[in-house]
Order: sequence, then structure tokens, then C-alpha cells
Amino acid sequence: MRQQHQRQPRVMSFARPVATVKTGLEIFLLVIALLVFATAAKVSHATTLASLSSVTHSTAAAVGYNKVVERQLYLKANQAYDDGEIYLAQRMWLGLAEQGHGDAAFKVGMLYDRGETVAPDPKQAASWYARAAKSGNVYAQHNLGVAYANGDGVEANIITAVEWWLKAAEHGNVDSQYNLGIVYAMGTQGYARDITKAAQWWRRAALKGDAMAQYNLGALYANGDKNLRNVCEAMHWLQQSASRGVTQANEVLETIKVQQESSRCH
Repeated sequence: MRQQHQRQPRVMSFARPVATVKTGLEIFLLVIALLVFATAAKVSHATTLASLSSVTHSTAAAVGYNKVVERQLYLKANQAYDDGEIYLAQRMWLGLAEQGHGDAAFKVGMLYDRGETVAPDPKQAASWYARAAKSGNVYAQHNLGVAYANGDGVEANIITAVEWWLKAAEHGNVDSQYNLGIVYAMGTQGYARDITKAAQWWRRAALKGDAMAQYNLGALYANGDKNLRNVCEAMHWLQQSASRGVTQANEVLETIKVQQESSRCH
């Protein structure tokens, strides 16, 4: 099954020592944190009914401001990682994740998954993926599904895996769509083999340019039963797959040509 590493920084060495001197970026973050505290402190606890509406407005403004700050911190963490400051990025992501920031929780999960800054820890990775997935992070939903499918850090449960892949797939995650195609094409515990559903999920991934989904879809149309077999559709998807470097697709296309079935598609 595919695992999702999209939107993730490149894999880098985790042998970098932890910095002991505050960088300019860290000082900037401290200033931001103080501004957040000062903004929140503006809402007085000694509020009268007459000023309730204005306090509500001020509170909403403070919340909105904090969201903007969170976003800035998250982007700074991403930049820190890209600049090689992995430990700084980890501290920033972790701080945000502990406050409920879903995207940051996904990044923390990836660090544990890949073994960057820490030893690989599938249980911790799955835990952070779960927090991110529940907040709506599509990539975490996919990876949590992979964890349940493989039993990485959690008890293996293909039904739970499919539930998370469905959530991610419905929000356009191509790798989840591909994996769902595998589930239905092969059949597994709790899910009967269903070639029609497999084709539906692979088609959704194929339309977004996934080369292996295009290949599998083409193979289904080339070798499927009378209700699914369609040589012209097979050639279309196999040609798409071949153009993206899948050599097996060329082999199937040659077989179709040898059998002289391709002439009807012109």
C-alpha cells in the first residue's frame, strides 16, 4: 500500500546537533508569542453587561489574530526545515501541534515516521497522524490508513484503514483512491472483491494523472469480463500510463496490437 509523503520536506540527516544559541528566527518567534499574550490580555475579566458585546468583538479579534500568528509560525517552521534547521522546525511544529494545529501534527508524525530528529517510532507517528487526521488533514488521514493496513504502531485493522482512506479519497487524495482500488480489486477482510468499484477508484486517480492507476485501469479494461472489457478504453489508459514511464503499459499495448484488436479504435 502506498504511504503519503506529499507536502513533506525532503529527507535530511538528523545528526545535526541541537542549537544552544537562539537564532534570529527564534527571537522573532518569542516576540510573536509576547504579542499573542498581550493581545489576549486585553480582554478584561471585570466585564459589565453593558460592555459584553464589545468584549465579544475583542475576543473574536484576538482569536483571528492568533490564527494569523499560528499560520506565520507554521510557515516559518517549514522554512526552517527547508533551511536545514530540523530541530528548530521540530520544536515549532510540536508547539503548534500541542495546541491543536492539524498540519503541524502531521509534520510531527512524519518526523517520527521517518526517524528524523528522533529514532523511528511507529506508535508515536500513528498517534500524531490520528490527531492530524481528526482535524481534517487529508495526508494524515491517508497515512493513518496505511498504519492500520500494515499494523504500524497500531493494531492492524483493514476496515479502519479503508475508513480513513475513504475520508482522504473523497477529498481528492490520489494515493488513497489508488489504495481503495487495490482493496476492491483483490478483495480482503470485510471487503468482497468488486472489480467495478476498483475501476471507479482507479479512474478517479487516473484522471488526476496517476500513472499506476492508469495502468491498472487499462489492464482491467483489457482483461476484464464482458461487462468491463473495452479495448479502446484499455488503449487510452495504457497509452497515458506509458507516456508517464510505466514500461509494463507498453508491453500490454503490444499484446493488444499483436492480437489485432486495436484496429477497431481508429
